[in-house]
Amino acid sequence: PTSTTTILPKEPAVIDQGVRLSSDKFLYKAPPEDEEDTDTLPQKVNVIQATADYDDFVTVQELRDAQDSCDRVRAIRVAIEDGKDPYHKLNNDGLVIRNVALDIETDTEPGTAVLSQILVADAGLQRRLAQAAHQFSHRGRRGTLNLLRRRYFWRKMSTTVRQVCDSCEPCQRSKFDRIARCTLGSTVPWSGYLGAGRICTIDFVGPFSQRDANGNLPSDHPNYGVTLTDLATSYTRGVVTTTKATAEVIPLLEQLFDSTDWVAVLIASDSTFRSTQFRYWCECNKICLVLLPSFSPSLLGHGERVHKDIHSYMRVTTVAHGLDFLEDWPSVFFRAIRVVNTCPYVEDGHLCPHDMHYIHRARIPPLEPVDTGEIGQKLYGAVLDTPSLVPQDVYQDVAAIRKQRWAQFKSAWLDRREKTRQETLRRPGMPEIAAGDYVYVWQSTTRKLTWKWRGPYV
Repeated sequence: PTSTTTILPKEPAVIDQGVRLSSDKFLYKAPPEDEEDTDTLPQKVNVIQATADYDDFVTVQELRDAQDSCDRVRAIRVAIEDGKDPYHKLNNDGLVIRNVALDIETDTEPGTAVLSQILVADAGLQRRLAQAAHQFSHRGRRGTLNLLRRRYFWRKMSTTVRQVCDSCEPCQRSKFDRIARCTLGSTVPWSGYLGAGRICTIDFVGPFSQRDANGNLPSDHPNYGVTLTDLATSYTRGVVTTTKATAEVIPLLEQLFDSTDWVAVLIASDSTFRSTQFRYWCECNKICLVLLPSFSPSLLGHGERVHKDIHSYMRVTTVAHGLDFLEDWPSVFFRAIRVVNTCPYVEDGHLCPHDMHYIHRARIPPLEPVDTGEIGQKLYGAVLDTPSLVPQDVYQDVAAIRKQRWAQFKSAWLDRREKTRQETLRRPGMPEIAAGDYVYVWQSTTRKLTWKWRGPYV
């Protein structure tokens, strides 16, 4: 999404329209175009509406031509005309259809509806129909096959559906999504296939303000910062708050989402986001709230890394400028967010997405507008570029250092993930204890990833 568009939560009616499919939507007539006669327009057979972004409609004339070119279907047509084939018949459009269910014409039994399937003889039409049925809602092999069997029939239909489903890129991503969510060693929350900016982690940073003699924070100055990190692109957004109250955080998040993008999944671990008011706000705005426990290994993943980077940036900046600099800590906070957003480089192959650049004089967009006169060479191609003051070998050395640091970070992260997986496998199982049994619990409480005893104690 661009900077000027806003992605709002999906309404339930939109979701139901994309999931449900009735038989009357599967075969429909094309809408009239201009002033033409509607009787002369061909019928379009498809499983999607006419507002799709691709054109693979199959007309009745194409199905009729495919049946006329097939020897087997022509033999069935001759048998129907001679009255020797009770399992096939001709419909009003001249197509040969296959009767799957027969009418029961008795007084004691109710009439059974006839399920008619159109015989599709051409392999190209078979694949187009299978792709249209699958791209409607990506139901998988079984759902796509059941959808096609409502109206069509051809030999080896399951093979065609399997080939179409295996070649679908969204389904492949969804498959790896399920594998990652079910894998025991996966300690990073999987971003899925919802798109950029749709799955974020939220957390508090701070407080960074000075406390008074009684140890209280000022009530007229921001004290905490809230960071939202996208798992797909590492893009970070943030707001500042005076307290950690939910009533203060919700309006700020609404303003932030209205100005940028609304999220679909929000992963949180702070106790503030466990309140009933925040959960109700997420339900009203169609946000799936995922609350992680304090000992969850997912905290070692992507969102926690950015959270620690912002802490490190502000700590280094605060030590460099002294205690008086804490009065203007929101500027440092938004500067740290800007630094985090500049980390994923496109030119160097994303070698170091978590590299921190301690820029003390970085521009803050809300406070310092861009002066177009100073950066004219970057905005307009007609202006001659001035030679760089930094030699090219310096950039090469920096790129080599980034590559080395990323290799070190990757090896350390793989070791940490393997240790986490081994620690998870070594967790003892829950004992078989009934209510009312007396137990004696003894374990080390220093390890973060061990399961905690929740009772019963008596």
